[in-house]
Amino acid sequence: MTNAKKYLKDGVEAKEIWHNYQEFLMNNDKTENTCTFVEFMEEKVKLQLTEDERVILRNLDKRYKSIYRTNQGNLCINQGCVGIAFDQYNHLFQFIKNGEEYEIKELLGDEK
Repeated sequence: MTNAKKYLKDGVEAKEIWHNYQEFLMNNDKTENTCTFVEFMEEKVKLQLTEDERVILRNLDKRYKSIYRTNQGNLCINQGCVGIAFDQYNHLFQFIKNGEEYEIKELLGDEK
């Protein structure tokens, strides 16, 4: 997911975008201009998994490729085209919003 997908939706305050954009500038030694704002919006969001979330994903069977939350708020894991309920962990993975899906491999980086 890019910053644009994260921020360009209803309910996101401009102050939040501005704060994160300023952080992006400082972390990348860039000066403020239109080009860097476009880079910021196109940059992939850096997600921080909790240790519990990391352990759960690391220990899943390798056939599960993605994790998502349904529009009703239920967590599921995806095995090809078959989604399997994963709602015992609904209290975790709070960064996954309704209707969003993430590749497990991408979330774990080089760990899996």
